Amino acid sequence: MAHFHIVMGMGSVFGILAGLYHWFPKLFGRMMNERLGRWHFWLTFVGVYGIFFPMHYLGFLNVPRRYYGFSGYRFYPARCADHSGDYLRCRAPCGQPS
Repeated sequence: MAHFHIVMGMGSVFGILAGLYHWFPKLFGRMMNERLGRWHFWLTFVGVYGIFFPMHYLGFLNVPRRYYGFSGYRFYPARCADHSGDYLRCRAPCGQPS
């Protein structure tokens, strides 16, 4: 499931963001800050893979997807990494446009 979600979901999100960065100056007559744009891309990229790579890893270990809580299992560090990647992905868009 992680592969499907990263390809279908984030592939379209990165395409939308690329279109936004391309068309923003043409629509609004202002250039976006290139340095913040690079930060936005890399933080989003690392955050997305921080979310989905632990899911790939757990899938390779045949972990069921729907548990109420993982705290009693040995997979808990992978879930913590998943949530930290989600935090990074959500914080990446802050600061645009400038």
